[in-house]
Amino acid sequence: MKEDPVLLSRIQQDKVEKVCHRHAEIRGWVLHAVSARSNHVHIAVTADAAPIQVRDQFKANATRVLRQDPEAISNAKIWTRGADVDIVEDDDALERVILYITEAQDRVERGK
Repeated sequence: MKEDPVLLSRIQQDKVEKVCHRHAEIRGWVLHAVSARSNHVHIAVTADAAPIQVRDQFKANATRVLRQDPEAISNAKIWTRGADVDIVEDDDALERVILYITEAQDRVERGK
């Protein structure tokens, strides 16, 4: 990345999570979990669209709210190109992903 990394404030993280919930609801997707961190976002969603399209729609909506924010991120690239997209094959794997998104990320950041 050529630019300095963008770090989201807690308020910005909350806005990203809210727009992800709203977008999933509009599309009729099941949003199982979302966690916006200071420098990345994890989402588990069941959607009737191609995974790359789903990812790109979430990124576009998150970018829009961050650009409209009173503390807008206006002159910086917010996200890296692409992003990891994993297909979850069964309910057990989905449970593990949801647990990771909702709980394990906090433990990792606290060093536990």
